[in-house]
Amino acid sequence: MQKSNWKIAVLLIFITWISYEWIFFFNPLEYGGPVFLAFTFTVKLGLPILLILIIGMPSINLLNRNIHIGLYIIFFVLFILWATFPTLLFGDFLEILKLIPRFLLFVGTLTLFIKYPAAISAYGKLIFCVVLLALFQYFGNYLFRTYESAVTIGGALMSGPYYLFGNVTSKMYFPGIDGPVLRLVGFWNEPSNASGTAFSSFFITRYIYNIQHNKVWKFASYFSLLAGLLCFSNAGYLAFGVALIFGSFVAYNNHQFMIRFLKTTSIILFASLFVLLALFGRSYVGNHYSGNSYLRAVVGLRDIDTQMANPNGGRIELVATAISEVIENPLGMGIQSIGNKGISASASAPVYWFYFTGIVGFIFLLFREGVFFSAALKCIKKAPVSIFLVQAWIVILIQQLSYGSWMNPNYLIISAAVLSLTVKKRVVDGYQCSPKVDAPYIQAL
Repeated sequence: MQKSNWKIAVLLIFITWISYEWIFFFNPLEYGGPVFLAFTFTVKLGLPILLILIIGMPSINLLNRNIHIGLYIIFFVLFILWATFPTLLFGDFLEILKLIPRFLLFVGTLTLFIKYPAAISAYGKLIFCVVLLALFQYFGNYLFRTYESAVTIGGALMSGPYYLFGNVTSKMYFPGIDGPVLRLVGFWNEPSNASGTAFSSFFITRYIYNIQHNKVWKFASYFSLLAGLLCFSNAGYLAFGVALIFGSFVAYNNHQFMIRFLKTTSIILFASLFVLLALFGRSYVGNHYSGNSYLRAVVGLRDIDTQMANPNGGRIELVATAISEVIENPLGMGIQSIGNKGISASASAPVYWFYFTGIVGFIFLLFREGVFFSAALKCIKKAPVSIFLVQAWIVILIQQLSYGSWMNPNYLIISAAVLSLTVKKRVVDGYQCSPKVDAPYIQAL
């Protein structure tokens, strides 16, 4: 592959990412008819194959030398092979086929990032552009009040001409507040996914800043942070808080002990606020500040009577159902569609796969993630600047505990970025990588 072609490969990865994140591709028939439906399937199935043809596959020698990458791919393949078995018996075989292009996307992305580390930052900049677009859409909705003329299409309330101001389905109304409180959603299907991308973009732009030492990206990270907060997503709050706490414990730092202690403590306390807000915010506001509409908006407490009666939104019941079903059928129920077009099942990544692939599939999935976490710790020790990519991964990992699959491009691409940095090379992203160059984590924040 010619050196200049890596930018084309990054664009293919980004377009594939869009096809899994933007709402237009969730219901292509409603948004563009049969032609757009054909385009959607072409993108999801064809671009990962094209990426492999352009970039190639990791060499066997690399898989033998790098145990983390080798084991990650092995457990990924074993998971897909096992999932095929219960799906053939009880599920929808078309659903298992959807995992194959995702695996190819991961392999192609991993190969690209290993060969051309600068592609990581290029991809991160594209993701930031999408987050920035969502911010413009959010404030544009308020400025032009386009939410007032929003139309329902594909089950979502879309705002603006040609839906350019995005999804406003999650708008909230509270007593004493004139007009709706909008949650930043952009072109995502719901705020939780938007928050996952926005908060992970905060850490990715911090990675770019520490690699390229361009203050523009340090400034840009605050826009990502603002976007994440404006989603008003408890899953996002939790993910961001956990990522910050993780970073404060494992980060490289060469400050004096007392300075390091004070800064680390400050970060942990700050991050703990997000964790507590996510876990207990609704019940606390409902019990003590039910008359404060602004606090209710922050925690997403619309209907006090309904949501205080079941603050988990039925998630606990879905987990209990999954456990009881797997006890009766340890093989799993086979992969099937969920939601309006399928059965009722948990949208939480681990529960989802436990329910559909049973005990064995769940174990393979946990082994895959365990290998990754071990690789991430090694990566941080080797190249401290990589901690920001690991935190971006943690954001998506935690966010998808609420709504996600751990198998979509948003998760797999950042996983490939971290794993690629475990490969021995003298530079990261085209810049010399050393503890001296990598700004200490706490100072960088």
